[in-house]
Amino acid sequence: MGTKFVIGVTIILGAVVLFFLSGGLKGGKVFYMTPQEFVNSKYNNGERVRLTGRVRIGSAKISNDKPELYFILEDEEATIPIHYAGNVPESFAEGLDVVAEGRMGENFFEAKELIVKCPSKYESRLPEKKTEKK
Repeated sequence: MGTKFVIGVTIILGAVVLFFLSGGLKGGKVFYMTPQEFVNSKYNNGERVRLTGRVRIGSAKISNDKPELYFILEDEEATIPIHYAGNVPESFAEGLDVVAEGRMGENFFEAKELIVKCPSKYESRLPEKKTEKK
């Protein structure tokens, strides 16, 4: 039993290593990118990514009749228009950093998940929470 057990475990471990080396779970990879990186990447063709950036002040529009949000995500170099259909996080505000996970659609980045990043404890104060109702 000892020799057969060792051979069996070796074969299983070898198969697991080969699986990961051959790109196993490739479909599960989701990349974090800034708007600038996204604009210049091959991933802006409908592949699922996570965009991280700041919500442009004055750009957020929350729908009155359904849980829906439009805003501009920006960094120092680029902007991406975002559409999020879902419950807007309570802490969402213009000027804050967010992570939007989804795919680029025809006119908007269609976010399936929206996460508001916690501001650093070293920042002096939070921006005012202003969003325009649409």
